[in-house]
Amino acid sequence: MNTALMSTVRQSDPVLLESYFGLLWCPVQLLYPFLLSLKVSRKYENKLPKNAFDIGWFSIKRDATDMEWTSFRGMLCNQLFIMFTYSVVGAILSNKFPKYKKFYYSIAGAFLVIIFISFEGFVFVFTLVTSFYFLLQLRNQTLMWMFILTFLVCFHTDTYRHYLFSLFGIKVLHTINTYVSVLMTVLRLISYGTETINSSTSSFFEYMCYLFYYPLFFQGPVLTFDLFIIDFNKPKVRFNTEFIFKFLWCCIIGLAIDVYFHFSFVNALSANINLLQTLNEIEAISVGWTLMVLFILKYKVFYGLANIFSKLNGIEAPAPPKIVCTWYTLVDMWRYFDQGFYRLLQRSIYFQMGGSHQSILRTSIASLLCFAFVSLWHGNDQQHWYWGLLNWLGICFEHCIKKIVRSKSGEKLHSIIGCKMHRRIVGVNGSLTYLFLVYSNLVFVTSIESANLIYLQALSKWYFPTIIVTVYLAIHLTHDFNEIKNKTKYINKQV
Repeated sequence: MNTALMSTVRQSDPVLLESYFGLLWCPVQLLYPFLLSLKVSRKYENKLPKNAFDIGWFSIKRDATDMEWTSFRGMLCNQLFIMFTYSVVGAILSNKFPKYKKFYYSIAGAFLVIIFISFEGFVFVFTLVTSFYFLLQLRNQTLMWMFILTFLVCFHTDTYRHYLFSLFGIKVLHTINTYVSVLMTVLRLISYGTETINSSTSSFFEYMCYLFYYPLFFQGPVLTFDLFIIDFNKPKVRFNTEFIFKFLWCCIIGLAIDVYFHFSFVNALSANINLLQTLNEIEAISVGWTLMVLFILKYKVFYGLANIFSKLNGIEAPAPPKIVCTWYTLVDMWRYFDQGFYRLLQRSIYFQMGGSHQSILRTSIASLLCFAFVSLWHGNDQQHWYWGLLNWLGICFEHCIKKIVRSKSGEKLHSIIGCKMHRRIVGVNGSLTYLFLVYSNLVFVTSIESANLIYLQALSKWYFPTIIVTVYLAIHLTHDFNEIKNKTKYINKQV
C-alpha cells in the first residue's frame, strides 16, 4: 500500500518534523530490545532444554536451535576454502582457456556436490535433473509443472521422502544437506524450464553448469537461468577490490551473529510455548524484534558470500537482503529480501498466469498461484500455507490501494490535502501494514502459535500506541533516506 502512496509524493517534498524525531528516537527504541533479550535469556536459561545448546567458543554455552545457522557455521571454513578455490580456478580457465570453461564448471561442480551431499545424494539429484531435461524436450509447460508439483508434494510427504532416500541409499547423516539441495535444485529447474520452453536454447553442458554452479548450489540465492547464461558466456572475468571489502563486511556480520548466539537464547525461547506464555509485554516485543533482525542478518551473510564468490567468475548473483530500505510493505519485502526468488516467481508464474497491474482480479489470481507455490515449496504444511495466505491477502490489499491512489479521485484528494498531510496519512497506514508484515514473518520464523503469543503480549495495554508511534516515525525516516539515496543515484548518473 505504502509504496504506491509514497510514489505519488514528489522528490522535492520537505522533510517532516517526524523524521527528525525518528532520527533521535528510533535508534534507541530499535536497539533496546537486543539488550533486553539478553536479560530475558539469562532469566529463562535454566528452564530451556539442554539439547537447545551446544558448546561454543571458550567452552561457552551457545544457542543451537537455529538449524540453518548451526549447519552453516559447522561447515563454514571448509566451504569458504572450496568456493574460493573453485571460483578462482574457474576464473583463470575462463580467461586463459575458455574452451574448457563449460567442462570445468559442470564436472567440478558435480564433483563438489558429491563431496557435499554424498554420492547417493548426488545420484538422487542427478536422476531428478536428467529426468526433467528429457521431459523438457517435449516443450510442454503443463507437463513441466505437473512434474514439478507432483514431485514437491511427494517430497514434502514424510513417507514418500523417506522411501526415496532409502531407495537411493541416502544415509541419515546426509539427509538435511540433500533435502535443502533438492529444494534449491527444483527452483533452478523451474527457471531453466521456463526460459527453455519460451525462448532460449542451450546445451546439456550449460544446463549442468547452471544446476551445479557451486557458490549458489546449497544456500542460494536463486539466480534465474537467463541472467546466469548471459554472465556465464562473457568472454573474460575481471577482478576488483570490492571482493575484499564485501567479504570482510560479511565476516563482521557473521561474527556478530555468532557472538550474540552465545549470550542470547531468544531462538530457543521462541520454540518453547510454555515459556513464551510467561513473558510480559516488553519481553515479548524484544524476543519478536530480535528474531526478525537476526533472520535478515543471517541471510545477508548467506547471500552475501554467495554473491562475492560468484563475482569472481563474472556472475552477478542477486544481492543480499537490504536492511534499511522500504521494509514497511509486503511488496517491497518480497522484492528486496530475496530478489532472485522474486524474479523467478515473476517470470515463471506471475507473468505466465496473466499477472497485470491493470487488472486487480488477474493480479490477485496470479499472486495467489505464486504464494501457493511458495507455501508448497517451503514445506506444504499448515504453518507455511497460513504464512502464504497472509502474504497474499496483504499484497492484494496493497494492489487495491495502489489502484485507488492512482485514480482521478486519489490524485484529487492528494491535491486537496497537500503533500505533508498525505505523507502523514501514509505513515499512519504504513504503521498498521508494517505490524501485519512483521506478524506474517514471525509465523514463518517461529510458528503460528508462537507468533500469536508474542503478538498478543506485544500489542496489549499501553505498548500498542508506543509501537505505532515508533513505526510511524521510522517510516518517515526511511522515506527520507530513500529519497536522498535516489537523488544521489540520479545525480551520479547525470555526471
